[in-house]
Amino acid sequence: MLMAGVGLGACQQLNGSEAFIFFSPVLLEDAGFETKAQTFGITLIIGFCKTSAILLGAYLVDSWGRRPLLFLSTGCMTFFLLLLAVSFPGGDDDQLRNVKIPICIFAMCAFVASFSVGVGPVTWAGASEVFPLHIRAKALSLATSSNRLVSATVAGTTLTLRNALGVSGFFLFYSFMTVLSAAYLYKYFPETKGLSLEEVTLLFNDPEDSTTESTGGSGGGDTTSLSSSSLSSSDSHSQNKLLSAPKPKFETMSITTEQEREADDNNLL
Repeated sequence: MLMAGVGLGACQQLNGSEAFIFFSPVLLEDAGFETKAQTFGITLIIGFCKTSAILLGAYLVDSWGRRPLLFLSTGCMTFFLLLLAVSFPGGDDDQLRNVKIPICIFAMCAFVASFSVGVGPVTWAGASEVFPLHIRAKALSLATSSNRLVSATVAGTTLTLRNALGVSGFFLFYSFMTVLSAAYLYKYFPETKGLSLEEVTLLFNDPEDSTTESTGGSGGGDTTSLSSSSLSSSDSHSQNKLLSAPKPKFETMSITTEQEREADDNNLL
């Protein structure tokens, strides 16, 4: 259960999405956008794509389910990260750069949209659904802490990785991490669409425990039926005792008639 919820919180940030949020101007400058007006305009376009995808994800999360959106999102992010690694303009000539720049902008917008339509909203919906009520507060704090820890690590190492691996190598690295996060979620995170909290909890129970509980439940049912039958027999026995008990004798009270009263009055006279 913790592997599903806390791991989901960490996997949300393993794709390097925070690098686009915090360092998009730097990445755009590396792509060849030199003026602040250009970088600001592209950043606005990326933000618009992100917001639109969040609204779409909020609509699809209940109709499609959690796992389909997660794997569609991670698959698209992996593809667009690879596309960024190939199309990112570096030391190319002007003609090739003019071809790569539109592809790079499209891949950036598509990557952010892919994140926001699936992994972004599903993480918090899924993490709140896999934990039962008695541990939900503490478990969600762990999931949030893992999410923020990975986010801080990604943000803190972005420039270091870019300098060490190059921009294309940076995108290749996070495409590999996205594949690892998808494999992790495939193994540990179940589908929770349309399930109650009790049904979600049963998904994480071992089959042996379920068998033991079902066996114990059937035994408990037999014990209950035996106890109820014994109670009913004891009740019937008590009723028989009450019926067979001797009835109390009550002294009959004599009723004085009108004639007896007149006789008594005559005797007195």
